[in-house]
Amino acid sequence: MSLSVHTRVVEWIFRTRALRGARAQGTSSDLSRRPTVQQAKLLIEVARRVLEPVDPLPPGDRGVVALPLYRSAIRGLLAAFGAHGSPEDSPAEEMAALWEGAPPPVLARAQPDPGARERVKVSLSSAAFVASPTEEEILTVRRFAESLAREASARPKQVDLLLAQRWLRVLLVGLVLALLVVGICVWRTRPDLAKGKPFWTSSRSPSCPAAVLPCAGLMFHTDEELNPWVEIDLGSQRVIRQIAVSNRADCCTDRAIPLIAEISRTGGQWTEVGRRTADFVSWTAKFPPATARYVRLRVPRRTTFHLHGVAVR
Repeated sequence: MSLSVHTRVVEWIFRTRALRGARAQGTSSDLSRRPTVQQAKLLIEVARRVLEPVDPLPPGDRGVVALPLYRSAIRGLLAAFGAHGSPEDSPAEEMAALWEGAPPPVLARAQPDPGARERVKVSLSSAAFVASPTEEEILTVRRFAESLAREASARPKQVDLLLAQRWLRVLLVGLVLALLVVGICVWRTRPDLAKGKPFWTSSRSPSCPAAVLPCAGLMFHTDEELNPWVEIDLGSQRVIRQIAVSNRADCCTDRAIPLIAEISRTGGQWTEVGRRTADFVSWTAKFPPATARYVRLRVPRRTTFHLHGVAVR
């Protein structure tokens, strides 16, 4: 493993650089942003009380009152995230500039749906913002404002979130390594059920008449024919979970594709448990535990078929 890859792996697990950057930000930027965020949250709360009054309010369109409050709150929150607008611009132009200057990930987290996010943008940038808003428009803008406020409040906790992420990933890596060790131990203790068992093939190549080693280091070698196959008799009904195939290593690996792995209890009816369509040196067909006595590998085309070895577990 190269140093650069090693460094990336360590950074992914321990988040060292991200933590250093978050800590380097310090609290000054958070403190300078806090009054703006607090004011925005106050506006959002006032808008909520307008839309959901505890005591009766005078007659009128509450949405016309609430939406400007949400608009002011969103303007302040976008500015808190570093966006800038010109005081010389109209309110609609200023809002459009703030939106364009806001970090895209922040906007995406506040409203993951691109369509809804675009509707919010259009509503906030519209010159006719306060003219008879619909309930859907009010709800969309309200949800965005509340999510954006939560996002702004969560930013000072970035260090805590990164630390939690670090420990979660450390535990995850530890769990994966433990499972890997257990899997290797289980795999190594599971015997090869095909070892030493008889097998036969659809044909035998004249250059390799005996289906035994050392015929070019191959387990078998058929003649060129249509749909060649090799069949292994496990001797009795056995529970199997995988068929590991080693292709010829010196050349001609393409002759064994597409490769179909099948099993059978009686040798009469076969069930496909794996199929390999891409070139390979080694391939393992894994499947739910099944009971079978016979294992067959075949290539459904005209070709010469040969493999280095087959293991059944």
